[in-house]
Order: sequence, then structure tokens, then C-alpha cells
Amino acid sequence: MKKIIACICSVLVMFTAAFSFGACSIKTKSSERYYDSVVAYVGDEVITRQEVISMLNNYSMYLNYGYTYDSLFDIVYNMLLNQKILLNEARKEITLTSAEKNEIYDSVRSSINSTLDSYESEVRKLLDADEVKEDEDKTDEIKVFERYSRTAVSSVRAEETNEEIVSGFIAPKIE
Repeated sequence: MKKIIACICSVLVMFTAAFSFGACSIKTKSSERYYDSVVAYVGDEVITRQEVISMLNNYSMYLNYGYTYDSLFDIVYNMLLNQKILLNEARKEITLTSAEKNEIYDSVRSSINSTLDSYESEVRKLLDADEVKEDEDKTDEIKVFERYSRTAVSSVRAEETNEEIVSGFIAPKIE
């Protein structure tokens, strides 16, 4: 009798362990379905649970200003509804020609290029690199500038070479 009870108990323990390990994969798969589930339909657009949660996280600071969680949820939900309604109306009303799309593309591209040019000039100023000179045929020539290498040093080496240590690295002294 004792052997039968021991066998039943061991089978139950193995079954419980197998079920608990198997449930982990079920939980992760269902969490994707949970976040992708639709909360509301607005015309052709859908509002997913993930959108509501991320918007609530973005506006959670309002809880510190006296808003309740329910009032914050109402505000966020109404904002999402208004965004989806505007998106539906914009899709119905607004059509862009290929010329307008090209103009937008060119303006964005020129904006990005000017930002990159300003960053490059700042880096060149910081590293005392020569400016890039354009050839007569308007091709850009890229001159490689010497990179500043950071090497860890000891305070003894810095004293011997009269170099300055900044946060554990050699920094050239500015004269």
C-alpha cells in the first residue's frame, strides 16, 4: 500500500513539474496576443492595447499632479480616438501628387544633409582637421583626419611626460 501511495505521489510531482515548465511558453505566447488585441475600432483604424499602454506610460506623470488613474485613462483614450479619426479623415481628403512627394523628400533630404554638415564641421573644429576643399568639377574630396586615440596611463607616466590625465586617459594639454 505504501508503494502505491509513493508511486502516485511521485507521478503527481512529475506531472506538476512538467506542467509548470510547460506553462512558461504558453504565458509568453499569450502575452503577445494580449498586447496585440484590439481595444477599439475607429472606422478602418484599430486601437490596440499596446498603444493604450504606451500612451498611458507617456502621460503617467500627470498622476503626480492630482489626476486619478481613471481620469488619465479617459484623457489618453480620447486622445487616441481623436488621432485615429484625424488619420481616417486625412486619408480620405488628402492625396499627394508625385511632384509633391518628391518635393517633401528633397526638403527632408536637404535638412538631413545640412545637419550632417554642421556636425562634421563641429567635429573638424574639435579635432583641428583641415577643411575639405571642393575641386573645380564640384566633386567632394574627403580628407582623412588623424583620430585622437585614448590610452590608459598611470600617474607616473603623466609626470614624466608632462601630460594631463583626464578620467584615467591622457589628454593633450591645450596651450
